[in-house]
Amino acid sequence: MASVTTDLAGFGRYICKECKPSKFPGIYVVNRMNRNDGSVVENLKQILLDYTQLTREERIANKYEAKKISSTSDWKNFAENYIRAHNMAVDKH
Repeated sequence: MASVTTDLAGFGRYICKECKPSKFPGIYVVNRMNRNDGSVVENLKQILLDYTQLTREERIANKYEAKKISSTSDWKNFAENYIRAHNMAVDKH
């Protein structure tokens, strides 16, 4: 199955910034920022529909991309940024 996140999530923003658009993105990002619910649902529907129409070879290529992304998306690579963001939020209050 496809991996899906949104551009409202930190991980989704990371994916949008780090990965180039391609036919096999590995992880699909639903555009939610500044979008209405109907548009979001349509975007998700299209992602899922497109995924169901991939061939076996295309699904394997997509899975390979997801694996590559996951190897750079380990918590230890993100922890420092999350801690920094948390500390900034605490300092503001």
